[in-house]
Amino acid sequence: MAQCAQLQPQEDLPFFLFLTRPMIMYQCGFAYVIALMINQFGKLFTGNVSVVGLIFALAALAFIIYMLVRPYKEATKLTANVKTK
Repeated sequence: MAQCAQLQPQEDLPFFLFLTRPMIMYQCGFAYVIALMINQFGKLFTGNVSVVGLIFALAALAFIIYMLVRPYKEATKLTANVKTK
């Protein structure tokens, strides 16, 4: 994100769009998932539950919790090719 702030959109427009498009898509997708969960859990409490939507909301909630609490694994080997002089 820090690199995007340094770019001049008029000069580096293709590279600027290349960097920002995935970030915007991720934020929109994440917001959609959160809205789906809020909507489905709200419908569950009011009694207008949709079973398919509730299953997706529970799966999304389980995935978010898993990603928050999963253990950190340190890399043990370098996979990038590094050229030395």
